[in-house]
Amino acid sequence: MTVAIQGYTREEIREFVHEYYLQPHGTKTAWLAARQVPERTLRRWRKLVYEGDLDRNLIPRDHGDMARTPGERSALEKARAREIAEHQSEVEKLKKRIAEA
Repeated sequence: MTVAIQGYTREEIREFVHEYYLQPHGTKTAWLAARQVPERTLRRWRKLVYEGDLDRNLIPRDHGDMARTPGERSALEKARAREIAEHQSEVEKLKKRIAEA
């Protein structure tokens, strides 16, 4: 099934979904409302990012056991955020070493 991406780039959709899962419990609905994106749109985008092919705009049919739970998605996003922070700190250290040399 194909999904309309409604004027957003694929990278914007990917980052939007990743940011959504980094929001604390109990604040996601308000965060989503502040960005004026309907929940059903987020559900489609989430399927595109985690289970489908965002580049080709395709999502699979529901396969039950293969789908990730919201807790698993949140854990993946937190791990991704940690990894990005570690890379960023390493880049800063290397920039300082370059400046010193």
